[in-house]
Amino acid sequence: MGIIATLSIAVGLLYLALAVLALSRGLDTAINRAFFLLTLSLSVYSMCQAMTYEAPGPEEAWRWFTAGTLAWFGLFPGQVLLVVELTRRTAHRRRWLAPLVYGPVLVIIPLALLRGTVGAEAMVLTEYGWARSLTSIPNVAVLMAVVMSGYIFTSLGLLIRWMLRLRSRREKRQAEWLVGTGLVFMVALATFLALHPLAATPRMPRVIQVFSAIWAIGYAVAIFRHRLMTPSTALAANAILDAVQDLVLLVDEQGTILTANARARGLLGYTPRNLQGQPLQSLGDPVALSQCLAGPWQDSQPTRWNETVLRSNEGQEVPVLLSVTPILDLDGDRIGLAVVAQDQRPMREALKTERIESIGVLAGGIAHDFNNLLTAIGGYVSLAGLDVPEESETHRRLDEAGKACVRAQGLTRQLLTFSRGGAPIRKATSLEELLRESASFVTAGSAVRVDIDVPSNLWLVDADEGQIAQVVHNLALNAVQAMPKGGALHLGAQNLAAGSKGANGVATSCDRVRLTVRDEGQGIAEEHLDRIFEPFFTTKPAGTGLGLATVYSIVRRHEGEIGIDSPPGEGTTFRVDLPRARQPTGPIALPGRNATGAAGRVLVMDDQPSVRRVAAEMLTSLGYQVVECRDGDEAILRHREALEQGKRFDAALLDLTVPGGLGGAEALSQMRAVDPDVRAIVSSGYAKDAEMANYRRRGFDRVLPKPYSLEALRDAVEGARTAPRARGNLADPCGEITH
Repeated sequence: MGIIATLSIAVGLLYLALAVLALSRGLDTAINRAFFLLTLSLSVYSMCQAMTYEAPGPEEAWRWFTAGTLAWFGLFPGQVLLVVELTRRTAHRRRWLAPLVYGPVLVIIPLALLRGTVGAEAMVLTEYGWARSLTSIPNVAVLMAVVMSGYIFTSLGLLIRWMLRLRSRREKRQAEWLVGTGLVFMVALATFLALHPLAATPRMPRVIQVFSAIWAIGYAVAIFRHRLMTPSTALAANAILDAVQDLVLLVDEQGTILTANARARGLLGYTPRNLQGQPLQSLGDPVALSQCLAGPWQDSQPTRWNETVLRSNEGQEVPVLLSVTPILDLDGDRIGLAVVAQDQRPMREALKTERIESIGVLAGGIAHDFNNLLTAIGGYVSLAGLDVPEESETHRRLDEAGKACVRAQGLTRQLLTFSRGGAPIRKATSLEELLRESASFVTAGSAVRVDIDVPSNLWLVDADEGQIAQVVHNLALNAVQAMPKGGALHLGAQNLAAGSKGANGVATSCDRVRLTVRDEGQGIAEEHLDRIFEPFFTTKPAGTGLGLATVYSIVRRHEGEIGIDSPPGEGTTFRVDLPRARQPTGPIALPGRNATGAAGRVLVMDDQPSVRRVAAEMLTSLGYQVVECRDGDEAILRHREALEQGKRFDAALLDLTVPGGLGGAEALSQMRAVDPDVRAIVSSGYAKDAEMANYRRRGFDRVLPKPYSLEALRDAVEGARTAPRARGNLADPCGEITH
């Protein structure tokens, strides 16, 4: 292999290495892409020239020369475009620039092929290998030299003009490398061309690609060392930025977006191609965002956090806290800006939940004490009703008092649902039945018609039937009240497969069932939307402010999500997503009621004397013998004494929570240690954990929430006596999906 071919291969490998370097830094910026295409073209051209020199004959030499010419097609125009990318100040390239730059080449190459000798006849053998003869196209050859020189002088002129206007040290060093190596390249090339006749058969091939290596190295140093690649998401930076949960956008000093992390693209709904090149101001309030970008900056200190709103590609507004930090190079010059935005919606949701939980602590305590009072009042009313004839006026009055206790019980239930207690007792539940029952009840006597849309294959939900009925009732009642002059109440349900967009806008992780309640009212004022789920907040003169707060708490306790849409004047739509039932749940079988009771003994443990006494009297009226105790320690003692005397209890009614003493769950554990067959009923007016919902897991046979009636007490005791005993550890609740 000749020296010229060897030299061409060497510089070809050098260009290839520079192209690989650009590729490794990432092709997500226009500068990287332009440099990559330039060096790749040089590498291909050099390799083709080397193969041309060493070809065995003119035919093979012409084929390699033609291939190299195609690479040359993009060589010098590509250099001009690279210089434009390096020196331009505006974010957008003019569309006519590329056709203008490539135009001369598109004219010259066909002209050279048409006006001169082509094929093997155009190749001549020199001392160093095959070369293209220029004698057959003297005029075109001169034109080619002029155009090539034009590209070179244009690039050099743009660089010199740019260098004279620079202020930062980084850009000055960058320009010095580009202009310096460009001038060296020009001198070397001019010297070679002066010694190389253009119009005669050459003694040696033209080796422009060898001298181009001087300028290519200058470009590489200027870009990769002194420009620092502009703010880019290459290599490790990609992984770091994409792992950040805040929105991170890198922009130039004019506010044009260069790149954004995955969180920003996903939340705003843009692809990298659509987001890149946009002005940051187009994503929100232009005035507010321009003020954030305007600084002032002190060294590398970020600006203060500014509260503003960004808009997604779909028009959804995202409240954010936004901060802008300058990006500095090693010389301290600013090369861009890092915009960091924190999505405020999770924080606002957390604050809303915290407010609800704080009020829930108070509400739960009130509900607990109130339930104890209602238990005593309702119990004595029930007992009094047994002593008077049913047709008497006194019995009617007692019956009305009992109904008032039931209504008061509904109020305490609402308080409990958003307190720390009131955990749902779940089972597989049909939403269709709840929708139809609630709709007929709520709309009775109103001018509102009901449209129900439920598919035949609707999944069951894993829910507390009573609590979800309350959700449907409250939402439907809210819709009816929003249409005082009548309208349509739309109730619907649909299946949501895992991965679907949930009520809160985030993809669901498991199968869910969506409940939809839509009215045709005037909607909810925008300033009230953030507060509608707060306890005791209401815009209705006669409202309590508990309806939607109860809905919110019930849905959250069911591990569901709730969302709302309320365009002004277009009505309100509530969306409630509930977990799909994973396992069939059969009804708990209750024994037949025995009005006379049965001879038996019942242990009653409660820290409230009034509750103990009324429970004892109700059980006595049912025919049971009752032993009372005030806490778990005393219950254990009475249970042990009964066993020693051979008078074991048929059932134990245990209060779950005893302030300052042993509660029902702990007492039952010790009682079971000496009597595995003890039957127990858990009762409470307030449970901070999930014992009431998962009573069988704690070893109880029945559950009896306070306040309770005489009939509920009878059913619980008889059910505990006859049902299979709870073992305390149920099977894994996860099973086959219930259809």
